[in-house]
Amino acid sequence: MLFFYYKNLSQAQDFYQKTLGFERVFDAQGASIHKISDSSFIGLVDGEKGLHHYSDEKAVSVSFISDHIDAWYD
Repeated sequence: MLFFYYKNLSQAQDFYQKTLGFERVFDAQGASIHKISDSSFIGLVDGEKGLHHYSDEKAVSVSFISDHIDAWYD
């Protein structure tokens, strides 16, 4: 599971849920976990409350493989 830190957690949660269609399986104050496959999860963390802080410079990126790229783009 990967954790990503955001300046605006609610906006990030909306993107992962509404745009990408990932199910939120855990929610706590300042963090949530979303299921992205049968065995993979991504954690979204408030960059002001988490163990680490939000940074404009990114050291990690994530890619999703899908057969539904056109639908995601739309």
